[in-house]
Amino acid sequence: MAKSMMLSMTRGMCILTVLAMYAEHASANRQDWEREDWTWLIVCCGIVAFIAAYGIGANDVANAFATSVGARAITVKQAVLFASVFEFSGAVLMGSSVSKTIRKGISDVTCFEDNPGLLMYGMTCVIIAVGIWLMFASYNEMPVSTTHSTVGGIIGMTLMARGKRCVIWNFTRNDYGNGTTNMAFDNFPWLDGVAEIVVSWIISPIASGICAAILYAITKYGVLIWKERSYFLAKILFPIIVAFTAGVNTVFWIVKGTKGRPKRFRTSRYVREAEDGNVAPAVTIGAYVALVAGFLAACLLFPISRWIDAEQRVRAKIPSEAKPVDDSDAKEGEDVEGAPIRQSQVAVVGGAIGKYIYDELTVDPHHVLEREGTVADIHANYREFDPKTEAFFKYVQVFTAIVDSFSHGANDVANAMGPFAAAYVSYRRGTVKKETDLKDNMTWILAIGGAGIVVGLATYGYKIMTAMGVKLAAVTPSRGYCIELGAAFVIIYGTAQGWPLSTTHCQVGATVAVGLFEGTAGVNKRLLVKTCFGWIITIVVVGLGAALLVGPSPEPLKDLYCEDWATVGDRGED
Repeated sequence: MAKSMMLSMTRGMCILTVLAMYAEHASANRQDWEREDWTWLIVCCGIVAFIAAYGIGANDVANAFATSVGARAITVKQAVLFASVFEFSGAVLMGSSVSKTIRKGISDVTCFEDNPGLLMYGMTCVIIAVGIWLMFASYNEMPVSTTHSTVGGIIGMTLMARGKRCVIWNFTRNDYGNGTTNMAFDNFPWLDGVAEIVVSWIISPIASGICAAILYAITKYGVLIWKERSYFLAKILFPIIVAFTAGVNTVFWIVKGTKGRPKRFRTSRYVREAEDGNVAPAVTIGAYVALVAGFLAACLLFPISRWIDAEQRVRAKIPSEAKPVDDSDAKEGEDVEGAPIRQSQVAVVGGAIGKYIYDELTVDPHHVLEREGTVADIHANYREFDPKTEAFFKYVQVFTAIVDSFSHGANDVANAMGPFAAAYVSYRRGTVKKETDLKDNMTWILAIGGAGIVVGLATYGYKIMTAMGVKLAAVTPSRGYCIELGAAFVIIYGTAQGWPLSTTHCQVGATVAVGLFEGTAGVNKRLLVKTCFGWIITIVVVGLGAALLVGPSPEPLKDLYCEDWATVGDRGED
């Protein structure tokens, strides 16, 4: 794996070298400026954007499904299947207009209005830095914020290309020294720009941790600890739990998922109201959905109960009645019924690539319990509850993960494709715009990002799923349900209030809070410290990486102004 990481970095440096040579070539021939001079740059930018999306899939999406896989509610293969459908659909159907390219008001876009070529080159360097960092973080089992990675890259690129005056540190706007407006007292957390990112390291995990802890306390002491009666209580409360979960996730989908394409989904008013701090309209829609979902759950209660009872009876017989499969009892050339497929059988389909993908999809993250004593102790000491009661929570947990996946695809695809969209729009139009909303005929950009995310999860997501779903704390369906719903609660409310939140930080904070119900021994403290360290250095590392990539090459571009290109770009291109 280390070898593959080195190969990836080597390829990245090769791309950088090509870009450096190309930038110098373009600047040397600026008198004969044409859009075609930058075609290869935009092609390279698209390629590395796919690689960055791959890193998002391996890190961020894997973190979203980690609790479901860790709770054994779904397998890695099923997580990839769900992501293939819902993550990709969210990216393509609801892609957040590839969002604001200069994310979160971090950089003043007017600094690049006179030089779209520099912006194109800078965004390419940002994407390279983001992709390398996400791959490195995934390899070291550190779930990091992809949004903060992109922000860090843009900060570093802006500082190197245009200077500190173009970075918004802690003001609502930057007017090149013509005056800034401080945040009002009631605008919690009273920060904007880069400063709010630092605050999010504290707000996100603590707020989601408190919310998840409250949910788990209610679930544990209201249902789980009652032993034999817990299954009966779970059946009674199942329609209520489903209704509550469906309502919360509907509001989550409206507030977070559709804000990129509100007109398409006719949610403009709800999104606008939520961004103004009023989630009541979205909650009203969520209440209607909750009623319908609760009614359907009540209708399906008895079939589900019978299925759970039958499944538990089958599992109860396995230890005493099942006989291990012995290959020696089979005749040569015959398959043993129930035996796992041999890797040699898979290798013939797709060759080495097919074998690698098969190995990644069939890996069991819980095998780490056999290799790491600390993780084994965490799982050996946590309190177990009635398996049949836990089974009821499996369905609502998976549903929450799916909604999170759909909304994640809609929003976080912008972390990889947003910088590419900025470069592409500059390439097509010859101008720099603060908002780079993609038209419907440019949906292919979102499709590239969605495809990269799915491939990343399928081929490398198991690292983060193992770390967050198994190593950090012991997760069961009831615990995973509270973790995911607690994080969703905070994201909904925080988004409405304008809080600086990271979904990754929320997920980790909720997991730690629920794990602490087993005492301090219920959390992998070493992994937690490494994760928090990764959060802190993300902006710095990616920022430095982007600055180093930008630094050597575009110096000639800083004096290259493109007034003539703007007229060339306005030839009806969108």
